[in-house]
Amino acid sequence: MKRIWKYELRGITNNVEVPQGGIVRHVSALPSCPPTLWIEVDDIRPLTERYFRSIATGGTIPDQAVYVGTAILSDGTVWHVHEVNP
Repeated sequence: MKRIWKYELRGITNNVEVPQGGIVRHVSALPSCPPTLWIEVDDIRPLTERYFRSIATGGTIPDQAVYVGTAILSDGTVWHVHEVNP
C-alpha cells in the first residue's frame, strides 16, 4: 500500500531504510526539528538503504549527488539535501 513516510535527517550524512522505489516528495524543516524528508513508499516492497547528505549553502556537492530539496531551519540555517552513493 502506498504511504508517505517521514525521515528526520540528524546529521550531515544519513542512511535511511526505504522501501525500494521510494520517491522523495518533499524536504523541509519544521520549527525546532532537523531537516526532514517525506518519501512516498509502497510499504510491501523490500527495504533498501539509501544515503542522503545535507550540504550548507556554498558547500561542495559530491560528484554523482542528486539534489532532492532544500530545508530552511528556524535559525536561518539552510541545508541543501542530496542523495549520494555510499
